[in-house]
Amino acid sequence: MRYLNHITLRHLQIFRAVVEKGSFSSAAEHLNLTQPTISLQIKKLSELVGQPLYVLDGKRIVLTDAGRELVPTSQAIDQSLEDFAMRLDELQGLKRGHLTLAAVSSAEYFLPRILGAFCQRYPQITVSIEISNRTNILQRLDQRMDDLYIFGQILSPEQLKADMIEFADNPVVIFAYPEHPLCKKKQIPYADLSEEPFILREAGCGTELLFKKLFQDKNIVLNSRLQLGSNQAVKQAVMGKLGISMLSQYAILNDVRLNQLKILDVQGFPTQDKWYLVAPGERRLSIVATTFQEFLLHEGRQIMKELLAC
Repeated sequence: MRYLNHITLRHLQIFRAVVEKGSFSSAAEHLNLTQPTISLQIKKLSELVGQPLYVLDGKRIVLTDAGRELVPTSQAIDQSLEDFAMRLDELQGLKRGHLTLAAVSSAEYFLPRILGAFCQRYPQITVSIEISNRTNILQRLDQRMDDLYIFGQILSPEQLKADMIEFADNPVVIFAYPEHPLCKKKQIPYADLSEEPFILREAGCGTELLFKKLFQDKNIVLNSRLQLGSNQAVKQAVMGKLGISMLSQYAILNDVRLNQLKILDVQGFPTQDKWYLVAPGERRLSIVATTFQEFLLHEGRQIMKELLAC
């Protein structure tokens, strides 16, 4: 039997925390509650819904069909209340609220600059950011965990249950340590790279996918020496003379300025990829998210151009 009208906002807040944090203990820590309190509230919520909301797979929480259906409903209720609060503030001429962003790893080299300017403009808006690899950010998008997402590679049609806006160029470059023999060459053909050991990001990362596409299209098999889980690890490996690599130019701006890395003059590079702002397709953007989107498309674009020009 269902008693949906007895579900409280607190029930939904606890449920969202369990889903986002992945365990009762992490949700309890996040909400400053005890684990038994979390368990009791989730049990009560399941009773009110009339169906189990999750099952345990070892220590992992797996949502049931009912649990998965409750996620967007809970988010929509929370969003509606937040929108209402922001509209009340706007009636008083205020812009306030909370913005959640998730972005792929290379965005960490420009996003803090943009957010700094944004928060100066709108000091009453708080921001939380999740920076991770493409696979994790896609999972967050699939679960609609954030207001907006930033990707450096376009999403495939099956992933594109979302609205995408191109907001900046994303030049991808091949680079080496400064003493590498290729640093002295101009217009290096693709074929000359076939014997070079490449340091790549992990499988599924945006630059790794682009790397495969570019060279497979030309039927060139390259020597992949290492696959590493972060841009910083890739850069350190190249500085350590383990090989050459390919990343977004934003990821190596400071290293090039410090003469720790050098961009190679390879034919067809830098590639003219784009940065994309992605919004979950089924959800109306909050006032705060819309405010950030407008800021990114104007002031944010200019900040990114200035970073590349320095």
